[in-house]
Amino acid sequence: MRSKSTPETGITRILFFEHIPDFQKLENLKKEFIVNAGHEFRTPLSLIIGYAEILQSYEADEGSKEWMLASILNNSRTLSEQIDQMLDLAAIDARIHSHTMLDTIDILQVLVGLCARFQYPNDTRRPTLTTTLTSHQVKGNTQLLTKCFNELLSNAFQYSFGQGAIQLTASTDNAGCCQIRIEDSGIGMTAEEAKLSISRFWRANKDGSNPGIGLGLSIAKEVINLHGGELYIRSAPGKGTCITVLLPPLL
Repeated sequence: MRSKSTPETGITRILFFEHIPDFQKLENLKKEFIVNAGHEFRTPLSLIIGYAEILQSYEADEGSKEWMLASILNNSRTLSEQIDQMLDLAAIDARIHSHTMLDTIDILQVLVGLCARFQYPNDTRRPTLTTTLTSHQVKGNTQLLTKCFNELLSNAFQYSFGQGAIQLTASTDNAGCCQIRIEDSGIGMTAEEAKLSISRFWRANKDGSNPGIGLGLSIAKEVINLHGGELYIRSAPGKGTCITVLLPPLL
């Protein structure tokens, strides 16, 4: 924004350089985020408080007590994860304006350690995770890359609804870049939704059937940008989603 006076009239005009449609879209996203975040925070908090009050008010049988305590724990973890996402995004924004420490790391170690969190051999309700991973050294931050691929894998599992398989591959492309691909057979997205999915606070499913505050993919995108890489999304409704990450080769 800049002010400019017209000598002939002495009238000061305020010139706006923002692109109004984009500015309005951002404002709408912010308002939607506040509504979504309030709902997502209120739901687990209500359950935590409700079950805690029940446990405090009367002697429940062991079965009921175990069930309510498990619900309190699960909802506490959900709330913690959502708060962590918001803090992660704030930390990433801070790093954009400072120097992010990048070391020479093996992407294989990052992915193998992460995959252990998503292996559910005794739970047939969840999708199966298959991996084809090769060693590849990159300049990276282990903590940030772990957060990035944790978000991408979490999304793949969340929107696969316990069906099909999720494939994770890591290889080297023709340009020497490290190529990581996560492909699921979930609900998928339209081309427009895929484009919007990396925007902050945007959610494809707004009916509340899937928890979240719309930060997962935007966090992943920001992390890859900090590493000088690229993130691509290919998706189609009912046919799943494939996310490809390219990290530059060592110089």
